[in-house]
Amino acid sequence: MIDLLERWITALRSPRGRRAAAAAGDAPGGASGAASGTPSAEPPPDARLGERLAAAHLEARGYRILARNLRVGHDEADLVATPRGPAAILVIVEVKSSRSAPGSVLLRIDAGKQRRLVRLAQRMLLRPEFAGAFVRFDCVGVDLRSTPPRIEHLEGAFTAAWPRG
Repeated sequence: MIDLLERWITALRSPRGRRAAAAAGDAPGGASGAASGTPSAEPPPDARLGERLAAAHLEARGYRILARNLRVGHDEADLVATPRGPAAILVIVEVKSSRSAPGSVLLRIDAGKQRRLVRLAQRMLLRPEFAGAFVRFDCVGVDLRSTPPRIEHLEGAFTAAWPRG
């Protein structure tokens, strides 16, 4: 299943794949552009640094990073990963980083962002090659005020109510 995901992500990021998915209603974009083919807003430097640190943190714990800044329609996942082991688990990861906010930056992941991540996962799971895959939503907070930055990883940070059908 992981090979299928990698092929799907690669196809989505190609111009031909974006056109085909847009016709099918998936309207993907890659790390460098939005669904319409126009460049998406470049994330702030702290956000890019936080995502790099979060990916390194996950890789050090045995995760394999499958995609960074994966866009499907208007929704984006900072990271898509899979943990080490035989289970077919897709981990959709939201990364929040801050240099100034006191307390846990994970508190900034609101219900709206959770809904967008669930919608992205639902679109991924509509594809036949991912039928039956298990999806987990993790959050990684990166506190850039400390040296070295403090990283907080919350596995299964929230759940989704999947439509029955």
